[in-house]
Amino acid sequence: MGLVKVVEGSVTAEQLEQDFTFHFPRGSEWKVSPCGTDFILQFPNKERLQELINFPELKLKKFGARVEVMAWSSQAKAKARLHTVWLLVENVPEEMLNYHGACELGSLIGAVEEVDMEALDEREMVRLKVHVMSIDKIPSVLEIVVKPFLYDISFKVESIVEEGWATVGSGKNGKQDLVNENVEGADCEAFSDSRNIST
Repeated sequence: MGLVKVVEGSVTAEQLEQDFTFHFPRGSEWKVSPCGTDFILQFPNKERLQELINFPELKLKKFGARVEVMAWSSQAKAKARLHTVWLLVENVPEEMLNYHGACELGSLIGAVEEVDMEALDEREMVRLKVHVMSIDKIPSVLEIVVKPFLYDISFKVESIVEEGWATVGSGKNGKQDLVNENVEGADCEAFSDSRNIST
């Protein structure tokens, strides 16, 4: 399966079938199915799919459009990829020094992928791999409540595992960098109030 993304202009499924059948004959017509603003094609084999993926873009001169081909996957339809970072969390109450407590703390910042259990078990250090909308908006301190006490929890970015991106409909895979300072609605933007964590 292949995904065809329109990066410039517009084209219909019928026009795409017509163009691919003419320029890339396969013994039968190409079958195209709409998928949102993009299209899904059934390729005869992986070799033909890879051949078209290798082109930076394809120009449909007859219809004034440009498209690019990529392998189909659930990720192919993503409109953005979050930043992935390792975080160090300090001043964590003893009640929170466990896997579930660490996940609760991480969820205040973004989507938790991994808890460093070795650091947690051997050094009582909370170290998390988290996906976030904006690195710049990760708070340095958050207040949390572990009844009946109030704590200031510190967050520090240890390293950036992978930068995020957002789709813009241009460039390879239609992606651009997900710029930290310009992202609205970031995970941590409004965390100025105290968080009540039950233990």
